Amino acid sequence: MPNWCSNHVEITGPKEKIKDLFDVAKNGDGILEAMAPLGKWDYHDAIQHWGTKWDINVSESGLAYLDHNDKTGSIRGYFESAWSPPEQAMFTYMDNNPDVDIELFYYEPSMDFAGSLRAGTIEISKQNKDFWLNTDIGCLLYTSDAADEGLGVDLGGRRI
Repeated sequence: MPNWCSNHVEITGPKEKIKDLFDVAKNGDGILEAMAPLGKWDYHDAIQHWGTKWDINVSESGLAYLDHNDKTGSIRGYFESAWSPPEQAMFTYMDNNPDVDIELFYYEPSMDFAGSLRAGTIEISKQNKDFWLNTDIGCLLYTSDAADEGLGVDLGGRRI
């Protein structure tokens, strides 16, 4: 049984490209296979090319396509991945699609790490109060929409 890594992603780019990515992911094997195809799944290839061992099923995740009413669209939402974030799949897709931007934030408390695609990974237990209050990733982990509603949240943003 893997530890689960919580992820929040926003993939933004040309409307047609992002909509096609979402549709292929939703109707195919998943978002990671759509971004960085493996063909036949293999554990070692998945770890190397995606950064995690299992694909993300769009229908079972919190991912949704958003049309920005201009020439851009995005895939945004929450999903869980096994053990680690799918950083490699995200980097591969951006390398192959320079007109696409990806924001990925991740949190895996059991293994004591959190981070973002841009900022890298940090050890949660080594962070002081300033980190949680004054950095983008610290604030994101500490708050969520539940905080806006006046409800308590844990460091993963889950309601308590």
